[in-house]
Amino acid sequence: MNKERKKIQYLSEHGWSPRQYIRNDRTTVVWRRQMSDGVHQDQSELSLLEINMLTYKGLARHCEYIENRLRRSMERAEKSDRLIKKIYG
Repeated sequence: MNKERKKIQYLSEHGWSPRQYIRNDRTTVVWRRQMSDGVHQDQSELSLLEINMLTYKGLARHCEYIENRLRRSMERAEKSDRLIKKIYG
């Protein structure tokens, strides 16, 4: 399996999905990771250029970092909601 295909397989196995944007007769493909808990939603995107510039290990580390950042963001939003409910009832 070539390197690019291996990277794409990694992304799809870890919850990333491709999205196409068409602007000014150009098609751009990005890989998006969304997290949601029903109330809050957060997302991050990687362009094909970013994916191509990273090694496989670098891509895996970068994706783990993004997933952890998204998870922490969701946790902060949840804590903020609990605090607001506690203050304002």
